[in-house]
Amino acid sequence: LGFMNFQVSELARVMLLMYVASYCVRRAQELRTSFTGFLKPVGVLAFAAVLLLCEPDFGAATVLLATGVAVLFLAGARLHHLAVPVVLGSALLGLLAIISPYRLRRLTGFLDPWGDPFNSGFQLVQSLIAIGRGEWFGVGLGASVQKLFYLPEAHTDFVFAVLAEEFGFLGVTVVVALFALLVTRALMISREAAQAGQAFQSYVAAAIGMWLGLQA
Repeated sequence: LGFMNFQVSELARVMLLMYVASYCVRRAQELRTSFTGFLKPVGVLAFAAVLLLCEPDFGAATVLLATGVAVLFLAGARLHHLAVPVVLGSALLGLLAIISPYRLRRLTGFLDPWGDPFNSGFQLVQSLIAIGRGEWFGVGLGASVQKLFYLPEAHTDFVFAVLAEEFGFLGVTVVVALFALLVTRALMISREAAQAGQAFQSYVAAAIGMWLGLQA
């Protein structure tokens, strides 16, 4: 945007999850009784996932599909209706990962990052070094060395490694606990909204909570 970057897929995912929540309210009976009623929102999610894969953003597509299907399940979609897109979607995503050498290396690199520390394992090796340097209490706020020269995208993809280096095991434990608290609170709001008869608000809160939880 000139003065900042904006990842449009983030806003798109919020809007798509709100659409799914709206559909669950407007077509509740159709969703719970008809396979066609279930496939309609799944088709919209699948189309959005294809667009995300074209970016390419494999992780975002996976999280969107998983969160959307989870909301449909909460809304009362039948298990045998869920089985078809879940199995098919998992198989297609797995196939995409296998036939794309880049994605496959990223998914299997954690098994032995030291096997290729200057190429496919570079990011993992550097993040492990950052985490190891943090030890119990970290090297101090702003004192990370890895983020200056070694970790790519230290402010986004590898922010956890930087947190581990600067705040140590204690610090990242607090961060994980805060994420758990945030997700739990979102799900509690969802339950309270459902009990108050506010179905749309309930599904939106659950969707946001599961989305944040899956990404974290």
